Amino acid sequence: MSLLRLALVCALALGCSTRPSVLGDVRRGVPAAELIIRLTAAAGRTPAAVERVEISTRGVGRSRGTQGHVEWAIARQSGAPAMRLPAEIRYGTVPPGFGSNGPAPVLANGHYELRVMAGGVWSVTRFNVSDINVVE
Repeated sequence: MSLLRLALVCALALGCSTRPSVLGDVRRGVPAAELIIRLTAAAGRTPAAVERVEISTRGVGRSRGTQGHVEWAIARQSGAPAMRLPAEIRYGTVPPGFGSNGPAPVLANGHYELRVMAGGVWSVTRFNVSDINVVE
Protein backbone atom coordinates (compact mmCIF):
# COMPACT_ATOMS: atom_id res chain seq x y z
CA MET A 1 0.00 0.00 0.00
CA SER A 2 1.44 3.37 -0.96
CA LEU A 3 2.16 5.94 1.74
CA LEU A 4 -0.35 8.34 0.18
CA ARG A 5 -3.09 5.73 0.22
CA LEU A 6 -2.21 4.72 3.79
CA ALA A 7 -2.40 8.37 4.90
CA LEU A 8 -5.76 8.76 3.17
CA VAL A 9 -7.14 5.61 4.81
CA CYS A 10 -5.92 6.82 8.18
CA ALA A 11 -7.45 10.27 7.73
CA LEU A 12 -10.82 9.02 6.48
CA ALA A 13 -11.36 5.78 8.35
CA LEU A 14 -9.60 6.44 11.62
CA GLY A 15 -10.08 10.17 11.97
CA CYS A 16 -6.33 10.85 11.98
CA SER A 17 -5.10 14.36 11.31
CA THR A 18 -2.04 15.64 9.56
CA ARG A 19 -2.39 19.05 11.23
CA PRO A 20 -0.30 19.39 14.37
CA SER A 21 -2.18 19.64 17.66
CA VAL A 22 0.91 21.05 19.41
CA LEU A 23 2.83 24.01 18.06
CA GLY A 24 6.39 24.95 18.88
CA ASP A 25 8.08 28.33 18.77
CA VAL A 26 11.23 29.92 20.17
CA ARG A 27 11.66 33.12 22.12
CA ARG A 28 13.29 35.57 19.76
CA GLY A 29 15.62 38.41 20.64
CA VAL A 30 17.45 36.46 23.35
CA PRO A 31 21.02 35.16 23.32
CA ALA A 32 21.29 31.70 21.74
CA ALA A 33 22.71 30.40 25.03
CA GLU A 34 19.35 31.29 26.65
CA LEU A 35 17.09 29.77 23.96
CA ILE A 36 13.58 29.07 25.24
CA ILE A 37 11.30 26.62 23.42
CA ARG A 38 7.56 27.31 23.81
CA LEU A 39 4.98 24.58 23.29
CA THR A 40 1.27 25.38 22.99
CA ALA A 41 -1.91 23.63 21.88
CA ALA A 42 -3.03 24.58 18.37
CA ALA A 43 -6.16 26.74 18.39
CA GLY A 44 -9.30 24.64 18.55
CA ARG A 45 -7.39 21.36 18.92
CA THR A 46 -7.05 18.94 21.80
CA PRO A 47 -3.31 18.50 22.15
CA ALA A 48 -1.76 15.06 21.81
CA ALA A 49 1.08 14.15 24.16
CA VAL A 50 4.41 15.65 23.13
CA GLU A 51 6.58 12.74 22.01
CA ARG A 52 9.75 14.44 20.77
CA VAL A 53 11.34 17.89 20.51
CA GLU A 54 14.37 18.53 18.28
CA ILE A 55 16.60 21.43 17.36
CA SER A 56 18.30 20.73 14.03
CA THR A 57 20.38 22.64 11.53
CA ARG A 58 18.97 23.56 8.15
CA GLY A 59 20.54 24.87 4.99
CA VAL A 60 19.17 27.86 3.15
CA GLY A 61 16.52 26.77 0.66
CA ARG A 62 15.93 23.35 2.23
CA SER A 63 12.63 21.82 1.24
CA ARG A 64 10.05 21.10 3.91
CA GLY A 65 10.11 17.54 5.13
CA THR A 66 13.88 17.17 4.98
CA GLN A 67 15.96 17.56 8.07
CA GLY A 68 19.48 18.65 8.85
CA HIS A 69 21.73 17.45 11.64
CA VAL A 70 19.94 17.08 14.98
CA GLU A 71 21.81 19.26 17.48
CA TRP A 72 19.71 18.34 20.51
CA ALA A 73 16.63 16.20 21.02
CA ILE A 74 14.42 15.10 23.86
CA ALA A 75 11.95 12.21 23.76
CA ARG A 76 9.17 11.27 26.13
CA GLN A 77 10.06 8.18 28.14
CA SER A 78 7.72 5.20 28.09
CA GLY A 79 5.04 5.47 30.75
CA ALA A 80 5.84 9.11 31.57
CA PRO A 81 2.87 11.44 32.02
CA ALA A 82 2.10 13.88 29.23
CA MET A 83 3.69 17.31 29.43
CA ARG A 84 1.23 19.99 30.51
CA LEU A 85 0.71 22.75 27.97
CA PRO A 86 1.54 25.54 27.57
CA ALA A 87 5.14 24.70 28.45
CA GLU A 88 8.55 26.30 28.16
CA ILE A 89 11.76 24.29 27.83
CA ARG A 90 15.19 25.85 28.11
CA TYR A 91 17.54 24.54 25.43
CA GLY A 92 19.73 21.88 27.02
CA THR A 93 17.48 21.30 30.06
CA VAL A 94 15.66 17.96 29.97
CA PRO A 95 12.15 18.17 31.45
CA PRO A 96 10.84 15.45 33.80
CA GLY A 97 9.64 12.35 31.95
CA PHE A 98 11.97 12.92 28.98
CA GLY A 99 15.39 11.64 27.96
CA SER A 100 17.88 13.37 25.67
CA ASN A 101 20.43 12.53 23.01
CA GLY A 102 23.15 14.11 25.17
CA PRO A 103 24.38 17.56 26.12
CA ALA A 104 23.13 20.42 23.98
CA PRO A 105 25.92 21.97 21.90
CA VAL A 106 26.35 25.72 21.56
CA LEU A 107 24.17 27.07 18.75
CA ALA A 108 26.48 28.95 16.40
CA ASN A 109 25.49 31.53 13.81
CA GLY A 110 23.19 29.75 11.35
CA HIS A 111 19.77 28.45 10.35
CA TYR A 112 17.82 26.04 12.55
CA GLU A 113 14.51 24.24 12.89
CA LEU A 114 12.51 23.47 15.98
CA ARG A 115 10.62 20.22 15.34
CA VAL A 116 7.91 19.03 17.73
CA MET A 117 6.15 15.67 17.38
CA ALA A 118 2.81 15.07 19.10
CA GLY A 119 0.34 12.41 18.06
CA GLY A 120 2.71 11.29 15.30
CA VAL A 121 2.51 14.71 13.57
CA TRP A 122 5.44 17.14 13.33
CA SER A 123 5.21 20.89 13.81
CA VAL A 124 8.20 22.72 12.30
CA THR A 125 9.34 26.26 13.08
CA ARG A 126 12.39 27.86 11.52
CA PHE A 127 14.65 30.34 13.25
CA ASN A 128 18.12 31.81 12.92
CA VAL A 129 20.99 32.59 15.24
CA SER A 130 22.61 35.85 14.15
CA ASP A 131 26.30 36.64 13.91
CA ILE A 132 26.00 38.29 17.35
CA ASN A 133 24.44 35.06 18.75
CA VAL A 134 20.87 36.36 19.07
CA VAL A 135 17.84 34.20 18.21
CA GLU A 136 15.86 35.68 15.31
